[in-house]
Amino acid sequence: AEEAIFNFAMVLCDTGSEEKAHFIVHWPCYQSLYQVAQANGEFTQWRADESDSWELSIENLRAAIRPNTRAIIVNCPHNPTGYLMS
Repeated sequence: AEEAIFNFAMVLCDTGSEEKAHFIVHWPCYQSLYQVAQANGEFTQWRADESDSWELSIENLRAAIRPNTRAIIVNCPHNPTGYLMS
């Protein structure tokens, strides 16, 4: 699956300008997910915290979106916390 994720990120990197592609990565996540985003552009962590039962904030996601955002990478339910979005 790593190769498919890397290829997916590579396709999304073409912004049509000198500006790097931006990815939003659900955090915590497996290391390879943010490394692929980092290798192909720049990334922002969409953080979940144990004190909030690992729930993600839509407000934080909205704040992280930029004009050059190409993907929001969410690893669910297979993230390291075991949290399942519903």
